Amino acid sequence: MVVLKNSCSVNRVDSEESTPRPDGFVSAKNMHANCWQLIRQRKFTEAVTASRQLCETYPAVPESWFSLSSAARGARLGQLALEAIDKALMIDPSSQEFIAHKSLCLLSVGQLPDAIELARRIMRVGSESAHVLNTIALVFQAGAEFADQLAVTELVVSLEPNNVVGLANHAEALRNSGKMSAAEEIYSTLIEIDPSAYSAYWSRSHSFKATDDHNYIGTLTHKLLGSELPWRGQMQLCFALAKELEDLGQFDQSFDYLQRGAELRRKHSNYDVNGDIRTIEKIIETYSESPHGGGGIDTDEPIFVLGLPRSGTTLVERILGGHSDVFDAGELQSFPIEMIKLITSSSNGKPMNKLENVKASKNLNWRTLGQAYIESTRGRTGHTRHFVDKLPSNYLYIGLIKRAMPNARIVLVERNAMDSCYAMYKTLFAEAYPFTYSLSDLGNYYVAWRSLMNHWRAQLPGQVLSIQYESLVQNTEPTVRELLGFCELDWEPQCLDFHKRDTGVSTASASQVRQPIYRSSVGKWRHYEHRLESLREILDGAGIKYE
Repeated sequence: MVVLKNSCSVNRVDSEESTPRPDGFVSAKNMHANCWQLIRQRKFTEAVTASRQLCETYPAVPESWFSLSSAARGARLGQLALEAIDKALMIDPSSQEFIAHKSLCLLSVGQLPDAIELARRIMRVGSESAHVLNTIALVFQAGAEFADQLAVTELVVSLEPNNVVGLANHAEALRNSGKMSAAEEIYSTLIEIDPSAYSAYWSRSHSFKATDDHNYIGTLTHKLLGSELPWRGQMQLCFALAKELEDLGQFDQSFDYLQRGAELRRKHSNYDVNGDIRTIEKIIETYSESPHGGGGIDTDEPIFVLGLPRSGTTLVERILGGHSDVFDAGELQSFPIEMIKLITSSSNGKPMNKLENVKASKNLNWRTLGQAYIESTRGRTGHTRHFVDKLPSNYLYIGLIKRAMPNARIVLVERNAMDSCYAMYKTLFAEAYPFTYSLSDLGNYYVAWRSLMNHWRAQLPGQVLSIQYESLVQNTEPTVRELLGFCELDWEPQCLDFHKRDTGVSTASASQVRQPIYRSSVGKWRHYEHRLESLREILDGAGIKYE
């Protein structure tokens, strides 16, 4: 028996060491190591190819299928990842590592309730594997099960106090739960143990407001002088510095680091904003016609809160979630996932690009789509009269949503164009919103987005409530009353006390929504007016007002 180690755990690959090997034969150990090296290097497409070969050569070995599943998940091939891990579990059904990984795969294909149930099964049985526990912590976070996330990360840290992944997850759980000071302390501990944990520097800077007496600017600046920093590390340090310097009112220096970090991120991306613009144009063209596919379902349960990121959607969600008839379910991925599933089914599994998906979507059975969406949210929803789905990018699907669920409420949160774009530009997102790292991309995307919002309003008069962020923070109660009225909810004063709620938040607004409404973000772009000239020119050219 050959014992193999990958980046996650100890694995087994059976092979007969005494078996003669033909010329060119690659041993199981080397093949397996090569797969995991590619995965660690984020070369997921190559890793899928290599893992397929490993599975063909050693199909009876569960780790072969685990490698393929891990590579496929990295390549965003969710269904392949799920099928591969199921094959690993057929061979070794008791492996907690495989069960934990399957919970992640279930997330990738939109099966959130099943993913959470698997994670909880591990917790019920018990595990002393830090890797397994770290994995299910990610599932709990994705499912907004923040109490479970905090409990499991506390367990990891108690088992292995110096486990850097465990510390990072625990700090994130604390931050999601509103325990900012404790999160900052854990991030500092993590940095002491592993000074190359660059994401921890960025996360720590977003766990508190920097002051003259309390900041890490010196540490960050010194760290950034390192001669062999990876580009991701440089980027994260730059975004951390930009945030702390803005806290201190050092706006020019803040923008210097912000621009440097954004340019690094953009340089290492193959994103083309024109592809997204063409998709938006195709949506407008496609949904200017009469709908096909049959009527939707009769439900007013979902309230969709959507808009560009950093526009105030989390604030609106928290306000609505304070109502006794509403549960704030978080950023559900359910609608786009169920839509793609139906499109794929109707095309007999033939893969399609974005434009083809848009064209195919107009012929879906709307009732089937509505039912599939509601069913996919169960496990988190169904216990209150309404729930809030706060996935910002659902703005792409407003026309589909209203066809699938005509009585669903849609709340569009908008913000001053310059403030909106600057707020996105200064935010380091995980994998989403690739248009936010270039002022040119941002401006052009914003223009297309605004055209799409105007289109939906024209197509659906009176069916989309536009909430202006500035109105919400300056005239809070009247705006909240309008919001509740649109959703046919009775007035409840506790909706104004959103900052006192102890429910978790995992978005970039985790700290802001635990404060009373403040107005300091209104007009913040003016501190950088002379640095945002290229953005202004694009907005001016499109006739978009922001003064």
